[in-house]
Amino acid sequence: MHRILVGDFGAVQDELPDGYFDLVVCNDVIEHMPDHDAFLESLTHKMRDGAYLVASIPNMRYYYCLRELLLRKEWVYQDHGVMDRTHLRFFTERSIRRMLTDHAFEIDRFSGINRLRGLRRVLRAMFFVLLTFGYYRDILFPQFAFRAIFRRQTADAKS
Repeated sequence: MHRILVGDFGAVQDELPDGYFDLVVCNDVIEHMPDHDAFLESLTHKMRDGAYLVASIPNMRYYYCLRELLLRKEWVYQDHGVMDRTHLRFFTERSIRRMLTDHAFEIDRFSGINRLRGLRRVLRAMFFVLLTFGYYRDILFPQFAFRAIFRRQTADAKS
C-alpha cells in the first residue's frame, strides 16, 4: 500500500485513478449510499474491464422483516441487522440483480448468507417455503453475497 485516503467515497473519488481497480469490496456499503445508482456509476469509472465487485447487502424479504411488516404491521428500525437505522436503501434478490445488470455487471456468484437460526423460526419459515413450492426460499437469508464482473463493453453500449 503506497497511499491511504480517508473519507467517504464521494469525498475521495476524484483522487482515485480511473480504470485502475481490478477488485472492489463493498460489504454492507451499498445500502448506506444516498444514491446507490450514482455510487455504482462512479465506481465503474474507477474499475478496469473485467474487474470484480464483491459485496454483501441485507435482504428486505428476510423472514423476520416480512413477519414484522405483514403480521405485526410494524416497521421498527434497529441498531443493527436488516432494519438497521442507518440503511438508506432496501433491497431484495431481484432488485440487487437488476441493479447490477443496470450498471454493466455480470453476476458470477450469488447466494444467501447468514441463514435463519432457531429451530422454531426455521420450521415456520420452511413450512412457508414448502407451501409456496420454493418461491419464497430467499426469506431464509438476512443477507445476500455476490461476486460480479464489470463489463466495460456493456457499459459503453448503454451510454
